[in-house]
Amino acid sequence: MIIDSEAGTDISKNVQQIKVQGLRIRRLVENMNLSSKLDFSFGKFEKDKVIISKLLRKTLTEFINQIEDEHFSI
Repeated sequence: MIIDSEAGTDISKNVQQIKVQGLRIRRLVENMNLSSKLDFSFGKFEKDKVIISKLLRKTLTEFINQIEDEHFSI
């Protein structure tokens, strides 16, 4: 099967979009499961001490990486 370069580019863009949407759906399901556990008091949750600067850095980098994936094409 011979595919021209333009069609190959379109296919790779579609594949990338499917991957991003799949990850988004996975995160949504994980959040929904966590929310239902909290609502119905299922599961064992432990408190841990965190260093706020590390938590903020990690959260911001994840947020910025997500924005870059949504607004810019590579």
